[in-house]
Amino acid sequence: MKNAVIALVLSFALLTSVPASAPGNGLPAGETAYSAETRNETIFAVLAADGAVRKLYAVNTVTDYGHDYVRDWGSYDAVVNLTDTSEPLLDADGVVYAYPGEFTYQGNLVSTELPWNIAITYKLGGVAVAPAELAGQSGAVACAISVTRNDAVPTVFFDNYMLQITVTLPDAVFSGAESETAAVAAIGGSRILTFTVLPGGGAELFWSADAENFRLAPVEFAALPFSMEFALPDLSSVTAGLDALTAGAADVSAGLAELSAQLAEYGGGAAAFRENAGDFKTSLDALAAQARELKRTADGLQSVYGSSPELAPLLGSVSSLCGAVDALAVAFAALDGAAQELSDGADALASAGQQAASGARSYSSVVALVPAMAQAKLDEALAAFGGSDFEPESFVDGRNAVQTVQFVMRTEEIAAKKAAVAEPEVPKRGFWRKLADLFR
Repeated sequence: MKNAVIALVLSFALLTSVPASAPGNGLPAGETAYSAETRNETIFAVLAADGAVRKLYAVNTVTDYGHDYVRDWGSYDAVVNLTDTSEPLLDADGVVYAYPGEFTYQGNLVSTELPWNIAITYKLGGVAVAPAELAGQSGAVACAISVTRNDAVPTVFFDNYMLQITVTLPDAVFSGAESETAAVAAIGGSRILTFTVLPGGGAELFWSADAENFRLAPVEFAALPFSMEFALPDLSSVTAGLDALTAGAADVSAGLAELSAQLAEYGGGAAAFRENAGDFKTSLDALAAQARELKRTADGLQSVYGSSPELAPLLGSVSSLCGAVDALAVAFAALDGAAQELSDGADALASAGQQAASGARSYSSVVALVPAMAQAKLDEALAAFGGSDFEPESFVDGRNAVQTVQFVMRTEEIAAKKAAVAEPEVPKRGFWRKLADLFR
């Protein structure tokens, strides 16, 4: 698009230097003018420094080999022949010419409506200022460029054309140029700010810089169909990565399912242990009761016979048995509590594993849909901007069949004010001096 824009801007410079004339009207008697076979249309707009439209020109290249007289539809107030020295005919419906082959002419449009409303505003030191008042000023400059739809023009151009805006800031005048909405490049001692407005959407664009003796070259706008320069991105690398991610998610889901099953089995074993532990606890309680009864019997014998050497081994054995039964009861209580915690923990882990496996399966299913969803969203976005099947329409008049239509717009230059040159003072002449001068 950049080369096309440069060519159009150069054409604009030549166009505005060609004088327009109002040709004669009428078609020779008995002759009929036919619509051209093919046509290319370029619209040039002269804008004020604030973006208001001053004048619109159409440069049309029309090709027709089959008719003596060809009509090109449009509403012009003057035309200029850019092909030869003949004078085309201008009437209320457009231009009629007699030139077999390719014919190029400039038509000065009656309308001053563009598909875009463009408003350019400036601030100096944070205070709004008219563009003309900026010339020669110094200080912090901020510029806002607003682009909106013009409802007075068919929406086909706003909806399908991409607008490129170029601002040139010479280093000799501006420093510290900044913009969050433009691409900034340093070229030939200037900062070139390039803004892009996509089809179907307006934009609020900004730039700022410090200026010394402010002056600004024309701001340039170029509009071409979006489909002319756009190539679809290659999504194969993205979708390949998503395929690997989908496979990985499936493996994670299978692993979590297996872990959940093992945890469930482990928890079941812990639960079975607690069920059997109940029977063991009953037997242990009975053994403890017997040990306590035996202890009471041994204590009774000792109270009757005293510390008899014959009773000492028996008393020691009973005491050891009771201690062992008590220690076994304490150990079993700790084991039973641990088994309870183990069973509960295993159940919780198994449940969490099942939930994780389910989530992984859902994630895998969603990831598998991402490539198709991404392509669908991309297609939807491109459809909103127009596509390769876009058929251009004539901006000048819908009755014209066209191959291409493009726009070039330029604002007026904001030139530095020239210093006033003092006129030499001429001494006043008296009556006698004036009389004497008559005879010189």
